Amino acid sequence: MKKFAHLLEQRTISFEKDEPLQSRAGKYIKAIESDGKVRPISLRVMKSSISIFDKFNEIRNNESFAHDNEIVDRNEARFIFESLTNILRFLKGFEANRFGS
Repeated sequence: MKKFAHLLEQRTISFEKDEPLQSRAGKYIKAIESDGKVRPISLRVMKSSISIFDKFNEIRNNESFAHDNEIVDRNEARFIFESLTNILRFLKGFEANRFGS
């Protein structure tokens, strides 16, 4: 939630404090789509990632050490973590290039 809020603020795109993750991510993806600097496949991956980020909360709340839960298998946990990290890493690089960093 905070990452997409930050990305929207950097682009001066308004959002509501109680706006769900899907809305924030959707606004951000539409903004980068309108820039025309990202290939359609990357946009598709990012659009698909919205539901992945949403499901991550379910895993964190119900299958991690965050609460008294049955824990996700180590191999699967690594896959989930690295998948989300790759998406965030792409966004970080994309935004850095946008500002010439």
